Amino acid sequence: MHRLKGTDGEGPSRAGSSPALRGRRPSWRGGGEAVVGGSQNGKERPSWENEKDYGVAVELAGLGLAQIDASSGRLLAVNEKMCEITGYSSEELLGMTFGEITRAEDRDGDLEGFRSVLRGEKPEHPVEQRYVRKDGSAIWVDLNASVVRDEYGRPLRMMAVARDVTERREAEERFRVLSEATVEGVVVHEMGTILEANPCFAAIFGYDGTEEVVGRTMPEFVTPESAELAMRHFREGFEGWYEGVGVKKDGTTFPIKAVGRESAYRGRPVRVSVVRDTTERKRAEEKLRGSEERLRTIVDAEPECVKVLGPDGTLLEMNPAGLAMIEAYSFEEVRGKPVHKMVSPEYRDAFVALTEEVFAGGSGELEFEIVGLKGTRRWLETHAAPLRDAKGEVFGLLGVTRDVTERKEAEEKLRASVKELSDLKFALDESAIVAFTDQKGRITYVNDKFCEVSGYSRAELIGRDHRLINSGYHPEGFIKDLWRTIARGRIWRGELRNRAKDGSIYWVDTTIVPFLDERGKPYQYVAIRYEVTDRKQAEEKLRESNALLQSVIEGSSDAIYLKDTWGRYLMANSSAAAIIGRPVEEILGRDDSELLDAETAASVMEVDRRIMSAGETSRVEERVPVAGEPRTFLSTKAPYRDHRGEVTGLIGVSSDITDLKRAEEELREIREAERSRIARDLHDVVLQDLVYALQTVRSLDEGQTSARNGGHDARLHEAAAALQRSVQGLRGAVYDLGAEEGKGAFLRSVEALVELNRRMNPGCEVEMEVGEGFPEEMPEGVGDQLLRIVQESLANARRHSGAGRVRVFAGSSGAKLWVEVSDDGRGFEPDGTRAGMGTRGMRERARALGGSLLVSSRPGGGTRVRVEVDTSRNGGGVAEDSAVLRRARVLIVDDHASFREGVASALEDEPDLSVVGQAGSLAEAREWLEGEAADVAVLDLGLPDGHGAELIGDLRAADSEAQALILSATDDRAEIAQAVELGAAGLLHKSTGMEEVADAIRRIRAGEALLPLEEVIDLLRLAGARKDREQEARTAISSLTEREKEVLSLLAEGLEPEEIAKRLHVSAKTERNHVANILKKLGVHSRLQALVFAVRHGLVEIGKPENRARNPV
Repeated sequence: MHRLKGTDGEGPSRAGSSPALRGRRPSWRGGGEAVVGGSQNGKERPSWENEKDYGVAVELAGLGLAQIDASSGRLLAVNEKMCEITGYSSEELLGMTFGEITRAEDRDGDLEGFRSVLRGEKPEHPVEQRYVRKDGSAIWVDLNASVVRDEYGRPLRMMAVARDVTERREAEERFRVLSEATVEGVVVHEMGTILEANPCFAAIFGYDGTEEVVGRTMPEFVTPESAELAMRHFREGFEGWYEGVGVKKDGTTFPIKAVGRESAYRGRPVRVSVVRDTTERKRAEEKLRGSEERLRTIVDAEPECVKVLGPDGTLLEMNPAGLAMIEAYSFEEVRGKPVHKMVSPEYRDAFVALTEEVFAGGSGELEFEIVGLKGTRRWLETHAAPLRDAKGEVFGLLGVTRDVTERKEAEEKLRASVKELSDLKFALDESAIVAFTDQKGRITYVNDKFCEVSGYSRAELIGRDHRLINSGYHPEGFIKDLWRTIARGRIWRGELRNRAKDGSIYWVDTTIVPFLDERGKPYQYVAIRYEVTDRKQAEEKLRESNALLQSVIEGSSDAIYLKDTWGRYLMANSSAAAIIGRPVEEILGRDDSELLDAETAASVMEVDRRIMSAGETSRVEERVPVAGEPRTFLSTKAPYRDHRGEVTGLIGVSSDITDLKRAEEELREIREAERSRIARDLHDVVLQDLVYALQTVRSLDEGQTSARNGGHDARLHEAAAALQRSVQGLRGAVYDLGAEEGKGAFLRSVEALVELNRRMNPGCEVEMEVGEGFPEEMPEGVGDQLLRIVQESLANARRHSGAGRVRVFAGSSGAKLWVEVSDDGRGFEPDGTRAGMGTRGMRERARALGGSLLVSSRPGGGTRVRVEVDTSRNGGGVAEDSAVLRRARVLIVDDHASFREGVASALEDEPDLSVVGQAGSLAEAREWLEGEAADVAVLDLGLPDGHGAELIGDLRAADSEAQALILSATDDRAEIAQAVELGAAGLLHKSTGMEEVADAIRRIRAGEALLPLEEVIDLLRLAGARKDREQEARTAISSLTEREKEVLSLLAEGLEPEEIAKRLHVSAKTERNHVANILKKLGVHSRLQALVFAVRHGLVEIGKPENRARNPV
């Protein structure tokens, strides 16, 4: 039986049975106090009638139990567990007080606790503190004391129950030390309420200490989504790491990683969670992704071959340098092929052995010879190492290979002839001036060339410094900078002006290389110099020549200027400035659109652009207003090229030929008047006389024939034929002379020309057909040149073809005109054009009009001559209301010229399609649409100055019936949705065949739909969602203050936080506050994300100096 040991050796009296201990033992009747017998306030109170059972329960619970005298505080009885806890025997404890085993610093508080229970101020005195054992060691005890009262409420004695909690307290202390030392946040929570947290947890979430954290709930520290994720893991029993989003004290969010485990804390079931701030890790991952991209770029740009082989020796990866080594056009050509088959047979076994060694876990190097796909032999040096997976198993071979062909050849040559090395040294000594000096600058070695150039002997130079040859030309600071550079171990390069022994001056191009010891300090310098005296003298002459050239340019009455590829003036002489009407300094850096009126500037800049694109010199006439008066200039313009031959600008010389043009016009009028007079005289006098003579001879000839019964005089017949030919020739001459009188009436002139050819060639049928819309009148300078080409074509058909039928056709499409002369004559080989046919002259006339001439023929198949002219390029055009188009007008807009021209060429072959314009940007297309219109525009989405679909509005403004077909390489549904929203009638990928593209143009022109209705609806929904996101972005941007926008602009310049603070004259803390506000307003989590957001929405530009945040467009 378990008993309390008292002073009499027996258990406690019945009246003094143990007290009720809240939360420390099984529930006993009577609450927190025990009353012996009787009643209290008229009610019966229970008494301790089962004291023995209570003692057994206490013993079984492992608790120490003691009775205490209420007046003296001395122990009256203790159980064995109390002796075990205190280290005293029961005999030693009896008569002692709790104060004697209480630490001095806790004694007063403990005593006051007992007294407050006795006074009835509280039912019990619970305390957890350290007590002193008999051996002097400290022990943590969870103690609860209550009082036993009589029926009158007077205290009889006290009962104390003690539990040894030293292990728990030590474990808690270890937990505290570990949690405070860890860099991760540790938190103990019960049903979501935080009981304990380490300082790191508070710091991670932006709290000043753990006291601000304890008592809060876990959902306060994460976003709702993360809280729901944590609860789901808890319900599912998941105990692994998971990622979420934390919420700091100031409301900002950041990425976290957490894990939770079930545990016990002070006897209660709790959950212990560990939290990591993964902001830096996320940044590191972002940097890693950037690093991987940079690594891929570096590998692709690496001049050495980088390859990966599979276990079977086949090729898995290879960079462009490697493909060049093996002479492959693309990686697809060699993907999966065994590399060892390209190795020369004598080295193939060694290559295979190295491959096997690497896949066995080793590494190695090998020099071998390969034969490329085109048969070229190369020597390669490869370094091979294994690639391992996460388990450490080899899955591939990484090889870095360099082309050592040149080195091998050099080694072979060196082995073949040592004399060659000697010759090389001799060549260096002959060409270069070499000197060695010690660290103090004293000369220790010079070659013969040094002595030859300086005039000093080797004996005179050794031991001296270079001040011996100093000419005094360079300032002291220049020499000090030279010595400062080489003394720091860096190479110095520059030009020096020295003085020879005889006093003459010579220049040397010098490189001084310091030799460093093991401490990195220079111990010797070697100087290699090349004499450049002649070059320096030539440079001086060049400067003088440039000055002379500048004088000539400035003195010229012609305008001389230089422009860059954007049309901005880089140089202009005073004559050019006078023409433009501004000082030279106001002209430089500007283009013609800023200096001339819009119409003149557009014409001049278009000519410049064509010349730079063609890369050929051209002479053009340009009209430019000077002081309000239009003047004509003859400009010679040529592309300006850099040292690589690439066009970097345009140089031009413009001469004012206004007076000359006026004189030419007056002379032309005089000449035309004289031509008209001669034509009238020939027609009215000479031609009439010849006709009369011809009629007379014919009548005589006919009379003689009749009189002689069928015979005739051959000579009279020949005279009649000669007169007939003379009349025909004279009529042609009259037409030629009088053709200018019909200037402007082009069709009437062509009709007259056709009628003349009918008369001159009566055995041939000559037809004329004019298509609808062909203009009656021609722009100035176009009609007469076209007429000459038609006249020459008809003359060739009459003289050379032997045709029975000739057809003249005139047609038009918009501003494009063409005239075609065809015959069914004998034809000729394409390269067999005969002299006298005038083809060269016709081509020159067509080229002068900005058009083209096509001559097609084959033996026995007739001949076709077609001339095409775009009248819009010649200052005129065909009235739009007179043009009835027979083919669909197509405008192609794509920034890749080769692709654009290929599409145009393919569509031009379609009989019902006509490419009427091309553009490489939105700006060019809009400029074209200002004067033209198209039925269908074929658009690329990714243009250099915007989204291609933005042109649809301009297209419809020019022609309300026009349609747009998107032909793009993008698969981005957001971009496609935007195009559909803006009105695109169809979308095709650039890989689509041209026949399908042509068919699509016909279908959308006919009003057919290329996209199913369901897909159109989906795309429009996507476009609506994108607009919502853009509206949210605009709202976020509008909430930014000017100071916050300024911080974003400085971020875009690449400045670090401390640099931004310094630039804004604020503290680092203020700068961080600005950034925190920006992140919160934009809904992002890092500076990088904020910067990406600002760039995407046009708020800033990356890397732009003096960047200033602006309102997005």
